[in-house]
Amino acid sequence: MDENLRPENFERVWARVSGAPAALRPSETAEQELLRHLETTDRLLGLYCKLLRRTTGRCRQRLPRLLAEVRRQLRLLQMEYFLRTGETFAGGASGDAAEGTLTTLRRIILAEEQLSGAFASAAEDRSGALGALYGQLAQGAADRARALRDVAEQYFI
Repeated sequence: MDENLRPENFERVWARVSGAPAALRPSETAEQELLRHLETTDRLLGLYCKLLRRTTGRCRQRLPRLLAEVRRQLRLLQMEYFLRTGETFAGGASGDAAEGTLTTLRRIILAEEQLSGAFASAAEDRSGALGALYGQLAQGAADRARALRDVAEQYFI
């Protein structure tokens, strides 16, 4: 695939050219946006599962609750996607290649912060039930990012 046509490059260039976050592409329908959030949340779930398998002791105590929240978030998005499109989203929930525990934890924190911003932005752009759902999910992602920062702090204290 041509390097200039890769989705992540498009996102970066679109944000720079338009001055707006890439998540606000005018050509993206609500269903496409919802699918993008589903895929992101599914990848995040895979990272949480991977981190849970690798951690022990105090650092592991909060992870099952956070994992359950991400699973619930994914189910809410799956339900909304099904209601809007009539299609189901199965996902894969796999966590990428091998990496260290702290690196995985960092990736999750950054992903949660990014997801929170994307949901908050989407909540401002959408009205009704979908906008309310995105607002709720933005707050949940921000809360999980803060909780994971506490987990990361335990590794260094």
